[in-house]
Amino acid sequence: MPRKPKYTLDLIFEYAIPVVSVRGYRGCNMQDLLTKTGFNRRAFYLEFGNKQAFFEALLDHYIAKHLVPLESHLQDGEKAHAGILAYFLAYETLIMDKGCLLVSLLLEMGRHSDHIQHSGRLHYDRLQQLFIGLLEKAQENAELSISVDIEREALQLSFLTQGFAVSSALQQGKEDIQTVLDALFKS
Repeated sequence: MPRKPKYTLDLIFEYAIPVVSVRGYRGCNMQDLLTKTGFNRRAFYLEFGNKQAFFEALLDHYIAKHLVPLESHLQDGEKAHAGILAYFLAYETLIMDKGCLLVSLLLEMGRHSDHIQHSGRLHYDRLQQLFIGLLEKAQENAELSISVDIEREALQLSFLTQGFAVSSALQQGKEDIQTVLDALFKS
């Protein structure tokens, strides 16, 4: 009978997120990861096989446990302006002082890992679809001008999400969001 692991992957991933967020893929050596997560080397290699596979699984965990829950602001039927603003405020809280793990790993590993690239693309495509749905409701409720190109604006909001990780580090993220929302909802 196989032995049950003495660790939970969710907890290992949660311990790894702050380290990886600060140091990135290249800046994290195996000893750092093992020390910070409490994972032993044998269990690590049995579970993942290599460092890249660990980072790919870590990203999937981060998207599912940290980014997807933020999408509730775009789904709960709030007014579009309020829902989008609530999403970005929650996103800002998540990435404050540590950045967005998805953006970091896409920039660092996206060209060399099909899995990272695919996970990022799926996340941003889903986010764009949520923005489209919310903006369509806003047009139906006369909150947003019928002349607004919803798909273009949803794409812009998705790009803003990616760029927000950078602009927040520059301390102007909130102004960027407010400027986009003011322009969108005044048209």
